[in-house]
Amino acid sequence: MSEQINSQVERYRYEANIITDSVAESTQWHLDIIDAVLDKDLKKAQKLLKDHIWWSFEKLTFILYGIKMTRAD
Repeated sequence: MSEQINSQVERYRYEANIITDSVAESTQWHLDIIDAVLDKDLKKAQKLLKDHIWWSFEKLTFILYGIKMTRAD
């Protein structure tokens, strides 16, 4: 089961990066999150992580289903 989930995650990650050319942007998110953690800025790290998860969700939802999501908060 875990291998199947990992396979799907890898597939979605690959599709998101290839189709949307989002590798550089995603990498920058990760670097910003790491910087906030290293700076011990918990609030900033939490906000960046939540924003990045939502950003990723929007990308994948559009790629997989053609649905444009709108963030409520």
